[in-house]
Amino acid sequence: MKRKLLSIFISFFAILFLSSCIGGEEISTDDDSTIGKYNYETANFSIHIPPDWEIIENNKFTSSVPDDIVVVFRNNIKNEIFTANASVGVNILSAPLTSSDLGKSTLAKARTRLIDYREIKNEQRNVNYGEESLLGYYAMYEGKRSADSPITVFKQLFAVRGEIGYIVTAAYLPTEDETVVNYIDDLLESFSLK
Repeated sequence: MKRKLLSIFISFFAILFLSSCIGGEEISTDDDSTIGKYNYETANFSIHIPPDWEIIENNKFTSSVPDDIVVVFRNNIKNEIFTANASVGVNILSAPLTSSDLGKSTLAKARTRLIDYREIKNEQRNVNYGEESLLGYYAMYEGKRSADSPITVFKQLFAVRGEIGYIVTAAYLPTEDETVVNYIDDLLESFSLK
């Protein structure tokens, strides 16, 4: 059941390109905002995750995980209905797009695939890119994959650099513990391109 829910979550975002993992390290800075977080890095991006969340890299995926997903992060506290998780997808774009264009087209697909789709928030957001930043797009919405599945909250960050689009997606139940929701918000906020 858990695998099925995870595959349902990530099946929204079929993208073509996979990036290689370089590894990660626990963050050790004097900045209070990163204490106790793990820095997951690839050649193209980095992201801070809670140190006790499970990291599932693309070489350990089941066949039901789309090729676009390069890594999944899953809460270590499992839930029988749905376990909070996040993923990073990487897409080689076939045409020039802005982060906003990528976000809006992805949301249009989610709107048709989810039952009881409800958009909560969307806005442009800066995404760190080396010493600078680029304009990204953020969306928060909820919906159900099927009539008997639970309402799930989705938060997504979209960033386009050149011909590559990145989609960071997090999902959790509306009743999720506030600490987990804060972890997810921090995770999305920390996403940086190299």
